[in-house]
Amino acid sequence: MANRVDYEEGHWFAVPLRTSGYAPGIIVRGGPRFKGGLGYFFAVRSDQPPNGLDIAHLTADQAIFITWFGDRGIIEGRWPLILTDRPFTREEWPVPRFGRVDLCDPEWGRITEYSQEENGRDLHIAETRVPVTDIAGLPEEGTASAGYVEVKLAILIDALEQSKEKDLE
Repeated sequence: MANRVDYEEGHWFAVPLRTSGYAPGIIVRGGPRFKGGLGYFFAVRSDQPPNGLDIAHLTADQAIFITWFGDRGIIEGRWPLILTDRPFTREEWPVPRFGRVDLCDPEWGRITEYSQEENGRDLHIAETRVPVTDIAGLPEEGTASAGYVEVKLAILIDALEQSKEKDLE
């Protein structure tokens, strides 16, 4: 049985990337009562788990991945918490609109909006059917497992690093 780790909104953590290294994330809604929450994840790879100085400059608009996620990585200790005295305010970390493709009619999608209050997800505000082009650039609706986050974040960071290398050539 895994030990319970105390974490809450505003806590930063280190995600082990499946390729190599770690990248930081922050939980902006949710907590243990919800078995996870909404996380913002960043393209800052390091060999060791990041520290408070490594995350001091990061802002919501720098996130490369935003998703609802399960907390297994945190509670099992694979995603160590990052100690920081950085203050957290919800207004700086909004709950975005999410998009998904309608599997029955792929030319259409849905935009889902959640409340900025509570843990966000419990207060569903609206869901709107839109042309699939309208969901481009929105975070994907759904809940990601810890393993999915580790893989997806590694893929995104690897792609960004390869793109930067090609730009330098």
